[in-house]
Amino acid sequence: MDPWTPRPNRADKQASIPLLRSKPGRTFAALCVSPEIVGAYTHFWKGRTALCTYPECEPCHAHRAARWYGYLHVWTPATNATALLEITPSCVTPLEEYLAQFGTLRGAKITIARANHKINSRVVLTAQASAYALDKLPATLDVRAHLRRIWETTATLAADAAAPNDNGHARPRLHA
Repeated sequence: MDPWTPRPNRADKQASIPLLRSKPGRTFAALCVSPEIVGAYTHFWKGRTALCTYPECEPCHAHRAARWYGYLHVWTPATNATALLEITPSCVTPLEEYLAQFGTLRGAKITIARANHKINSRVVLTAQASAYALDKLPATLDVRAHLRRIWETTATLAADAAAPNDNGHARPRLHA
């Protein structure tokens, strides 16, 4: 096969989507496009975030703690910008309450901020019903596929494969 081509494959032309984290002193508001949270345990390893792939996980074998983060596909109508929003465990309860009431997170107005101006302060999230029509929201992205691309992994690990490791915490994998 000839390695030279005048244009990329269609799949390679997909725009990358930014990954947003809550920053001190800033409040971020957007509409949730995801129907549910996609969460995973990750490590900070070799200068970047890496998916925990326990039991074949180099950071786990090096006794590095894994932390859970959740991800939502969000959209800001004023700028027509989409992003993946990273959330912490403290953000899950308001989202679970919203999900119990409405059956989906799609269309929820999400507001997220740090509790104070410190970089490691608690992340606070609110989820409220919006008047925006659900059929006017962008199509939902495959959050797992985008995270795999960001983390440079092909892991497709099942949520029911979660098992406590020798640090005693369960390891759900890319579950919804």
